[in-house]
Amino acid sequence: MKKRFGKMTGWAMMIACAWMGPLLHSVDEVTWAKNLIMDEEYAFLFKTLLVGDTQTGKSNLLSRIKGDPFLLESKPTVGVDFTTQGCQYRNQGIKLQVWDTGGEEKFRAIVMSYFRGAKGGLLVFDVTNRGSFDHLEMWAKLMAQYASEESVWLLVANKIDVEESDRVVSRAEGEEKAEVLGMRYMEVSAKENTNVDEVFFTLVRDIMRGNPNPEWRYSGGRGARPWWNRPGPKPKDSTCTLL
Repeated sequence: MKKRFGKMTGWAMMIACAWMGPLLHSVDEVTWAKNLIMDEEYAFLFKTLLVGDTQTGKSNLLSRIKGDPFLLESKPTVGVDFTTQGCQYRNQGIKLQVWDTGGEEKFRAIVMSYFRGAKGGLLVFDVTNRGSFDHLEMWAKLMAQYASEESVWLLVANKIDVEESDRVVSRAEGEEKAEVLGMRYMEVSAKENTNVDEVFFTLVRDIMRGNPNPEWRYSGGRGARPWWNRPGPKPKDSTCTLL
């Protein structure tokens, strides 16, 4: 009888989880609330950044959440660009400031100053550009030096709409790099508007819940520190430099 009762309890739990699952998901859902841009009825104001090499599609990610069309021939961002979008999470209004930073080296000093006060952001690379992937640790080093320890960062692979033969960075490589940097990993296509809203909603949820990787700046994957925070001499073959 005891076993039977236990089995019935198990079935009851499965039914309860199946029924409650969608409800719990909807409670944790983030949605856009454009009216918050016009009024002052909001509970939180989050400053967030889009960082990464030039021509990785950061500006088109910004355009998508603004509701603007994708621009195939978009020009590199000069310095910074900016938008404010309203969103709703657990019945609380949030104003999300999103700063699109220039990825060219000549704007690096400007970008560093924008880390101050940021709650987090997206570190973006282009899956068709190996160089943008190779430079991720340089960008992560800037975050470690200038961003708040409580800030939340997502590693985002853009341009996944391309043919597989044109992709030079695999999903497995991206996930491995995210583990090394201690960041959540997501893939998007600004061109096809795939997963764009969700990546921003995930960022908002992570900020609201508290940083899921509070030791991100020290986690080199499997508990090791990334090379820029390890004691002793730095690797001689590293191409990551601060100017």
